[in-house]
Amino acid sequence: MSESERTTPAPKSASTIPQILCPSWCERTQLEHAVELLRGDWDGRVIHQSRTVGDGWMLSSVTWPDGTPDPDDDLDDVVVMCPDSSTVPVVELAEIAWSLLALTMEAGA
Repeated sequence: MSESERTTPAPKSASTIPQILCPSWCERTQLEHAVELLRGDWDGRVIHQSRTVGDGWMLSSVTWPDGTPDPDDDLDDVVVMCPDSSTVPVVELAEIAWSLLALTMEAGA
């Protein structure tokens, strides 16, 4: 089976839930991830979310339980969720943030 055909069947019980590897910024608990897997959400993958910043901005990523990103996912490995539920690639938002910081520093000088 190729990596792109990989699926993880929904666990039948809490005792069959695999170890879930989260990125350091993930604020979701192992229990929240386990519930996702038991319900069969995300086709055997888990969603990682950071703490919310401002009016609803957060990092988000969907991976296999072992932390591997899905190669068929059309999103970047980590995206920024906007308050309107749209997403922006982290690299793109970082460029915007640096540009805004530079403008702010110019205005303050």
